[in-house]
Amino acid sequence: MELTSDDGELTPELRLGRQVRQLREQRGLSLRGLSKEVSGYAYSYIHRVEQGKQKPSTALVRALDEFFGTCGALAEIYGLSEEMRVAQ
Repeated sequence: MELTSDDGELTPELRLGRQVRQLREQRGLSLRGLSKEVSGYAYSYIHRVEQGKQKPSTALVRALDEFFGTCGALAEIYGLSEEMRVAQ
């Protein structure tokens, strides 16, 4: 998977992952700690999402939005990812 588009912009997956990592670190949580907080998603899965290496499930994005109280901001970034896939 490409982490940047043809014009060098970050992909929505990488943007989402960076945002999740920033929110997690602001809360002082490890990957394992966040995994426990959001219904036990595997910390390795969350790590791949944070790295932009794996597309998250819709359910994970919803759980993260709810946990971090981001009012759908993560889902919006996730939606950009879906829109780019359809456009290709």
